[in-house]
Amino acid sequence: MRIDDTKIRLTVVQRPGNFRAVSSAGVVGLLASPMQVTAQCQVTPDPSSQALLAYLHGGGGPRSAPWKLGFMQLQILENSWAYYRGAQGSQGCVLNDISSQRQTQICRDYDRSLGTIWYEGSANVADCYGLPDVSRPSPWSLEFYFGDNPHEDIPAQVVNDQTQIYNYLYEARCALAFVTTLSEQTAPNVFKHHRHFFWSAIWHLQAASLTTQPNNTMFRMLHGSGFWISDFKPGGPKDSRYLALLNNSSLTSSCNDVAQNAGVAKSTAPVWRRFPLMDQKDNLF
Repeated sequence: MRIDDTKIRLTVVQRPGNFRAVSSAGVVGLLASPMQVTAQCQVTPDPSSQALLAYLHGGGGPRSAPWKLGFMQLQILENSWAYYRGAQGSQGCVLNDISSQRQTQICRDYDRSLGTIWYEGSANVADCYGLPDVSRPSPWSLEFYFGDNPHEDIPAQVVNDQTQIYNYLYEARCALAFVTTLSEQTAPNVFKHHRHFFWSAIWHLQAASLTTQPNNTMFRMLHGSGFWISDFKPGGPKDSRYLALLNNSSLTSSCNDVAQNAGVAKSTAPVWRRFPLMDQKDNLF
């Protein structure tokens, strides 16, 4: 298939907003509204398209198509910590550094159980890929979608190892960064990246009450929380680390796998204090 590069259009339809923290059943969920990007382009058949056209005429689905156009996504950075305090200053505090123990910062964001390396941002698989409707004459105008709903869960309380008393979530920061590509698969292990963009979501929250209460349920968002997205850039990302993973067709560990297998670096004090690491890690993102 031949893609007309001049007619590729990416449009941000919805930006994540309403960044908030919701406490329920011992977990504080960091939530935001979803994001969506629409892709539009035009393709025409060429001599290499015969296998694809035969496949589509036979009713084949997008995941196994010999040629496809869709989105890939990598998580490229995470900075995440959670700070807990006892109800009184003498009951201590704990800092859980959630991101420093990760096996890697750069990992593919996808669902390995689906058996495909592509990012599918919709329950309707047909919405995730740009494949021509072969019942219509060419050239074909394609439209498909990228969607994401960033979120994170944090324990609402932990036991302080020095005081042996529950400390409750008082402040936390979770910053996630991604690179997303509009990519074409031309052969089983051959990819071409037509566009890419970077985006991030950041939650920095603090208990609404200055006095720590057992089972804090109300939190306010601090300055810096929110969503950022870059311009849409031509081609693929320049960083060779990103390209190596994007072009790897094996089912590597997903960012969810990496997060689930990561340990926690814990700092503990018998009285309330603010750990320097909290401010140092803020400056790294």
